[in-house]
Amino acid sequence: MQATEPTCDLELTPDAANREIGMAFQVHNPGDSPIELRYFVPFIGFELTVTADDGPVQVVQPMYDTGVQARVVSIPGGGAARVETPIRLRFDPQIGPAGGDIPTIWTMRHAPTPITIRATLRFPNLAIGPCERRFNPAE
Repeated sequence: MQATEPTCDLELTPDAANREIGMAFQVHNPGDSPIELRYFVPFIGFELTVTADDGPVQVVQPMYDTGVQARVVSIPGGGAARVETPIRLRFDPQIGPAGGDIPTIWTMRHAPTPITIRATLRFPNLAIGPCERRFNPAE
């Protein structure tokens, strides 16, 4: 049986100079018919969980209040589309409960360590995922 539900890949882009991890998502349509993604940019419509070898890692998200623009992306059968997000991740075991003053930086309350990042994308018409990627800050 062939999979027809959309899937996603999580792309991580380490920025060693700023000690941050950039993210983006690749949405795949394995079916034969096109699908339509409707969302707002900047895209922050996803749930994120992070796990280290010693257990779950709390992700602190500062308040993000900004203007948005509607976007519609059509993905043909067998195709893919990249969905970018301005959100970057950072390790900081001492981050306060408000998460800092940069709304696009979500902080992992943990010292740098290998982690698994898992995201579920939320669109008004469907949820996709989870997509998962392992990240090692030492590499």
